[in-house]
Amino acid sequence: FERPRREAADADASADGRSDLARRRGLSTVRSQIRVHAARSKGSGRRSRGPVETEPRSSVVAGTPAPRAGWPDSIDAPLSGLDLGDATADRPRLVIEVWMVRPGDEPGPLALLLRRRPEQGGFWQGVSGRVEMTDATLRAAARREVLEETGFDLPDESFFDLGGWTTFQGLMSGRWFVKRPFGLLLPGTATAAAVTLSDEHDAAEDLALDAALARLAFEDNRVLLAAAARRMTG
Repeated sequence: FERPRREAADADASADGRSDLARRRGLSTVRSQIRVHAARSKGSGRRSRGPVETEPRSSVVAGTPAPRAGWPDSIDAPLSGLDLGDATADRPRLVIEVWMVRPGDEPGPLALLLRRRPEQGGFWQGVSGRVEMTDATLRAAARREVLEETGFDLPDESFFDLGGWTTFQGLMSGRWFVKRPFGLLLPGTATAAAVTLSDEHDAAEDLALDAALARLAFEDNRVLLAAAARRMTG
């Protein structure tokens, strides 16, 4: 499945087009969604691919519905025959997002962030991408996307579910997505210098948590990266 190319104007708007009110509403809604859906989740060569996060977002839209009936509660549930969505409000497209953390030399975790190319927004993010028909599970989708965007082929047990679902809409394109967030505990050798960049990104950087949070353009991204870091530190 080839994702459509996003317009540069859409990408530019994603970095700075949202109001403070939208940011606050997004943070509140993400926390609420994580609380509502966490109970359901507890059990639970690369291609050139158009970005998910380049979609300029209306933040997380308050009151967005839970995922459709039949969507997996567990990241290891089989996806065979699952309706992955068509990016409409009634059928938002299923995507995953992965926030990568590892121990650093100083106290506290390090986060590995990737920077989108200027024509795709130029902002910092984790790994993100659409779940494909060939993915056996959500965990398998996350593992594949990390391999495609960093070159790291890491074992399944390195990935952990952050729980919940986040639904968001492109402000200009109008496309709808619903994502399942993951954390990824990187080995010490998986540094920014070891990343093999895909053609979606032009830089990778290891950052202390506070610096990484300051780099992120979207409030829900900050919430999820902080959650991944907390899981790593226990």
